Amino acid sequence: MTNGIIYKFFTDLDETNKMDSTPFLEINLLDLSDNLIPELKKFCRENFNTENIINTASDLKYSNSIEKVLDEEFLNPSDDFIKFILSKGVYDGVKTQNVIDKYRPILKKSLSSFINILINKRLQNALNTNDEKKTNIEEENDNNSGIITTVEELEGYYTVKSILTEIVNPEKIFYKDTYSYFSILYDNKVTKWVCRIFIKDNCKYVIIPNENKEEIRYDIEKISDIYQLKTQLTDRLTTFLK
Repeated sequence: MTNGIIYKFFTDLDETNKMDSTPFLEINLLDLSDNLIPELKKFCRENFNTENIINTASDLKYSNSIEKVLDEEFLNPSDDFIKFILSKGVYDGVKTQNVIDKYRPILKKSLSSFINILINKRLQNALNTNDEKKTNIEEENDNNSGIITTVEELEGYYTVKSILTEIVNPEKIFYKDTYSYFSILYDNKVTKWVCRIFIKDNCKYVIIPNENKEEIRYDIEKISDIYQLKTQLTDRLTTFLK
């Protein structure tokens, strides 16, 4: 079912030969999530396989519902969710409304901190899988005619790579350092550059082309601010996957 923008996919998981009341997959073309692109590709003519789609429909239906609940709870924890967390050894007293209201901002802060820890772990995993490359940086610098790859540039590379590995094999992401800028490449091709990172004494910024191939500048204060450009980076990478 669709209005041309939102597409809802249904099957008969709850009762055979009767369409479910809720879809197992919902796509909003104006707000397309990266993790749903592989699912949408299954409906392309060359990939379409009814049996495979039905086999994954159940997991999709319930995982999407769970994700929506978690998203809402993380943004605005409900009283029941706060009570559940407090009951796990956090608070042994009676969970009155005053207690719940007291712990609501604390829980929101804790959830935000927890998410940041997960992101940092992903970044660390990306760093660990590239230890061999890191140990050869000095040798590479010598072979690049005086071009020095800085620690900050490498941090930018691993940050971008940790974002992009959600939709592509990490082995497909490379970098190329030049005198003017530090470039992140897909498939190690200079014609397929995802972004360019500029680190100067008085400023830092990232250049990412938009869908019209216009090069858009995004100023950042620190390398970790690149995480805020996830949508722009994944949109750019997607243009090379079509």
